[in-house]
Amino acid sequence: MTKLTQKRKRRGVVLSPLGLQRLQEAQEQAAITANRGYAYTLEQLSELTGLSVRSITRLQSCKIAVDRQTLEEFFRAFNLNLTEQDYLQPEGISFDQPLPVNLIAQDWGEAPDVSTFYGRSAELATLTNWILQDNCRLIGIIGIGGVGKTALSVKLAEQIQDQFTYVIWRSLRNAPPLETLLAELIPFLSAQQQTQADLSTFLQCLRNHRCLVVLDNAETLLETGERSGQYRPGYEAYAELLRVVAETRHQSCLLVTTREQCAQAAQLEGNPAVRDLFLKGSPEASCTLLKAVALTGSEAQKQTLCERYHYNPLALKIVATTIRELFGGDIALFLEQNVTLFGDVFDLIEQHYNRLSLLEKQIMLWLAIDREWVSFAQLQADLYGSASPIQLMNALQRLQGRSLMETHAGQFTLQPVIMEYVTETLIEQVCQEIADRSSPVPLPPEFLLQTHALIKAQDKDYIRDSQIRVILLPLINRLQHRLGSQKEIEYQLKQIVYRLQTEFPHQAGYTGGNIINLLRHLQIDLSGSDFSYLSLWQADLQDINLHQVNFAHADLSKARFTQTFGFIHSIAFSPDGQLLATGGDDNLVHLWQIADGQPKLSLRGHTSRVWAVAWSPDGHVLASGSEDQWGVRLWDAKTGNCLAGLQGDRSNP
Repeated sequence: MTKLTQKRKRRGVVLSPLGLQRLQEAQEQAAITANRGYAYTLEQLSELTGLSVRSITRLQSCKIAVDRQTLEEFFRAFNLNLTEQDYLQPEGISFDQPLPVNLIAQDWGEAPDVSTFYGRSAELATLTNWILQDNCRLIGIIGIGGVGKTALSVKLAEQIQDQFTYVIWRSLRNAPPLETLLAELIPFLSAQQQTQADLSTFLQCLRNHRCLVVLDNAETLLETGERSGQYRPGYEAYAELLRVVAETRHQSCLLVTTREQCAQAAQLEGNPAVRDLFLKGSPEASCTLLKAVALTGSEAQKQTLCERYHYNPLALKIVATTIRELFGGDIALFLEQNVTLFGDVFDLIEQHYNRLSLLEKQIMLWLAIDREWVSFAQLQADLYGSASPIQLMNALQRLQGRSLMETHAGQFTLQPVIMEYVTETLIEQVCQEIADRSSPVPLPPEFLLQTHALIKAQDKDYIRDSQIRVILLPLINRLQHRLGSQKEIEYQLKQIVYRLQTEFPHQAGYTGGNIINLLRHLQIDLSGSDFSYLSLWQADLQDINLHQVNFAHADLSKARFTQTFGFIHSIAFSPDGQLLATGGDDNLVHLWQIADGQPKLSLRGHTSRVWAVAWSPDGHVLASGSEDQWGVRLWDAKTGNCLAGLQGDRSNP
């Protein structure tokens, strides 16, 4: 009798819900402590566990059986012991069962593991509807770094993968030329039947099969600075890729994630087959994340922490690590430090800021200075230089598209963490400009001491107080540390004044006003100082000793005096330099004593704003021009009496 032996079929196991939960929590904790808060990619998991990417994909599916040893090795890599409660032995599933066809036709590249994924149900539903119901051919996910674009793209692809014959996910982090990318995509999408790397072959693949192609980090293909939004030299072919995918009939979808929208993609927005999802922070994901990392604090404290970082998941992961390591996991202790910007959070925002054009940076700096909601008109009035309304509108749209700016009812501001970064940038650059003994004259457009006011003297009191506290005083402290003494700071500031007066008098800008405000808060006596021929925009001249200060031929049109009388349209110094006349929106002419900055007389008679003031050569008579019936009035400068009213020909001004 021949003994027949039959190989026993080995049964595989799959993760149980409890096992999956334990593994997800351990992976997330490891990502925070050992991977800077970034979710592990499949390649990283393979390196950590010693398992193949294929085995990890099967294990995480919870549907395809693997052997128990595979589970043990995966758990051991995250310091977990595998228990019987962590896995199931379902009937009819064996560990050597082949992958389904749809899994074979998938290539996830460097896609991160998203087995732990919080929130975004609304965004997932929207994207799914666009792809499966509306048959969109080109979709962009746009948002600031760390907001979750990559994870969302992977989760979406996982959820709808069974609707496609081919699914491929690729990172553009290393900016491959289009030909290199197509050489990867086309063989996969054609089951190795096509190898020619060109757009027509790629489109043929999209027509022949239902394909989902995901390209991550597309901002690496774009220029920075003045040409931001345009493709870098050598990458212009990507614009043609987007165009033909959007405009050509096929049954597939190209999904692109990016921190900023390219100019060419914006031109395709009228196409019904093209959609963009601008991704904001996720309250649900942020709150769940804080619970998962076991920080201690009240619900109100957790909410404050989330709001401070605008519900950005990556920023919160970084912060959570700091709170756990330096503050024992106590959120309240961290919040007491009133510090938002540090380490990797700083680096994350800096990556965005360095890509901006000069005008975009100027806008960001003004929003940080203003520290509240600002209108388009106010921004336009503040900006130094010759930016047209169209240029300003385009720059604001680009900033909004990058999620670097908040908008509401036609007004603009910055998120708190971004405002802190931009404020720090302003302080550091101005400190360098003042400390540098070779600052150029005339001052270039990137010289922030010239293009931006450190405080706005004509702002509301509470805003001005905030500007002094968070900008001016920290700058003074940094200058004292850099230059060593108050006397050295004073010397440097007065050197800048002297060079402006002698080499480029009348140069418009904020330098003169900034220097006066710095000297004022350094408590330096200004009596006898010479500020002639300077623009003194936003100089705060209220309640300071101006005895024998020389303001001859200075532009004081945006300065703040001892009393506020509205916007000043015109100023004129008396021939002897003792008095200053101003005319403005309050319909009055004001006379000021230059010696102490105190008001001397207010001349009443005009019934409309005063546009111009001028002195007679002997200084006894003052003339003022207005829009009212008389147009021009003559005043006795000593008594303030109106000497005459001159009615001109208003039909032919």
